[in-house]
Order: sequence, then structure tokens, then C-alpha cells
Amino acid sequence: MEVVVLGAGVMGSALTIPLAENGNRVKLWGTEFDRRILEEIARTGIHPRLKVEIPKEVELFSPEEIGEAVKGSEIVVIGVLSAGVRSIARRIMPYLEEGTVVITIAKGLEDFEGKIYTMLEVVKSELPEEKRDSISLLAIAGPSLALELAKKVPTSVVFASKDLKAAKKCKEAFETDYYRPILSDDVIGVEICSALKNVYAISIGMCEGMKGQLDVETIDNTRGLLFTQAVKEMGKIAEALGGKSESAYGLAGIGDLETTARGGRNVMFGELLGSGLTVEEALEEMRRRGKGTVEGYGTLPSAYKLVLNLEREGKLQIAKDVPLLRELYLILKGNKPFTREVLQELVLNLTSD
Repeated sequence: MEVVVLGAGVMGSALTIPLAENGNRVKLWGTEFDRRILEEIARTGIHPRLKVEIPKEVELFSPEEIGEAVKGSEIVVIGVLSAGVRSIARRIMPYLEEGTVVITIAKGLEDFEGKIYTMLEVVKSELPEEKRDSISLLAIAGPSLALELAKKVPTSVVFASKDLKAAKKCKEAFETDYYRPILSDDVIGVEICSALKNVYAISIGMCEGMKGQLDVETIDNTRGLLFTQAVKEMGKIAEALGGKSESAYGLAGIGDLETTARGGRNVMFGELLGSGLTVEEALEEMRRRGKGTVEGYGTLPSAYKLVLNLEREGKLQIAKDVPLLRELYLILKGNKPFTREVLQELVLNLTSD
């Protein structure tokens, strides 16, 4: 099969490895921000951030060559961050051919023109009317760290699509002995869990950051409570949107949250808040460390707007069904310091009948 990955960041580039091993013709296109990465791969064969060799069979395409990269591709993988999905979707539409499968790997929500979109909904909204019946959409979700995948650590993810035939086609293209996709038709449930796990991971980080304030070496009791509550809330939101709550208890929910909660930008940001910094101070420290993008923080306003809409529609009650998400919003958007008292109040709210 002919597959193009759009975005030469760590995850997009890591996916070229199983794709190339399967004998596909694999193309890697880089955005304007990926020029140095493409140059390094072309010169040394090594991805400068992953420090892993990219298969020699992978063809590289510059930012100006997006049309050439997409043309003829049976599978198009949008491998950029959530904020860039709409822009990339618009750029590729003229080149998509009948029968193409478009995949998103970004995890987030977008508030666009007053409506909240998942990543596949972003792509679908950009499809011209005449192409909507001939282009299939698929989301990849689940616990998949780019470096582990690039080093062929056994990894299983969810391929979610309403088109089972297209999903099977993608599974055939991607699957190796170390990269194992599981198929699901619960697109909304999988995408919602995939987006919200970044938000909830911040709360896990905040809990970890409290260790200094509480003068303890571990805070696993409280961490376990927040983790469990996060999974419950993801399931309730997914179900309220017409998805399946069971997706929250699978790879896209509990699996991805467990991996995300072990480290990364969302947890780091949360730890800074838990240590006593304000939101502005924590964001500035993240920038100082070269970790400026916190996906969960960017997703939170859209997530909260989404549950507000669901409450207005009578599909859930925020205070009862998603109290952890509500408290996160009050802290992060209301610049409410995360103190010992706030943590105690949160625990009482989560454990009250």
C-alpha cells in the first residue's frame, strides 16, 4: 500500500517504522517546522529527536511538496498536534482520491465557530460534499509513546472507524509483531477518552506535586482516587455523547491515561501547580524548560464547554457526574491555587454520596 505520514514529529516518524517493515511505500512529509528534522534524516538517516534510524525506504517530502506527497496515497496519516489538524486537512483536500482513508493521531478537541469538534470531526467538516461518501476516516488512540514504538517495544492501540473495511485495511498496513491495532467502531468514545486523558493527567501531576506541601514521599492513595475518578468521568462523557462508556475502560481510556500519567508535559505542568505555582508561573516555567505546549491545558476549555452543552441538553450533571473536571477548570482557568485545603475539599467532593 502507499501511505503518507504528514508531520515529521516523533509520533508520525515512529509510525513510518512498522509501515516500512510491512512493505508499504511510505512517504514522510514535514511541515514548515520540520525542516531541520527532514534535513537531519536525509543527511544521517537518524531522527534528531528520537535518536532512532528511520528506514531508508521512507521517502522524504519538504513542506512545499504536500500535493506530491498526498497524491496516490491510499492511506493519509495526519500526524501533527491537534491545533494543526484543521489547517492540514484543508491543504490536503484537493489531493484526496476516492477510497482514501484519512487517519488522525492527534488527541484533543477544537472549539471552532462555536462548536466543539473531535479530531475526526475536524477532518470531516473540511471534506467537500462530493467527497464525504468516498473518503473513510479513522482515529488511532491508546498508550503509544513514540520512542518506545520506534524501538519496537510491544505496543497495542485502538483503530476506531465507522468503516470496518477501511479499518481492516489500515490494520493490515500497520500491524507487526510489536505494533498491534485493535479495531473499534466507537469513534466518539475513543476520541473523547483520547482527548480527555491529557486533561485528567494534569490532575495526577498536581497530586504528585503536592508531596512537598504535605511533606510525604508518596501520595499514591490520593493519586489512585483521582485516577479512578478520571476514568469514570471519561466514560460518562463518552456515553452522554452517544459513545460507549466501556471505551474508557480500554486502551483509549484507562490504558492511555496510565501511560500519560507517568510523565510528560501534562504531568509536569500539574506537578508545578501542585508545588504551589500559579497557572501563569507554571506555564512560564514550562516555556523555560522548552516544554511550551501542554495539550491538556489547551483542551480543557473545550472539554468544559462540551460538558456545559451536555448539561443544558439534560444528558449529564456537571457537579454530580464530572466533579473532577469541574474542579480542574476552576483551578486552571480561575487561577485558583492548588493548596492542601483545595485538595482536601476535592477529595471530600469526590467521595460524598
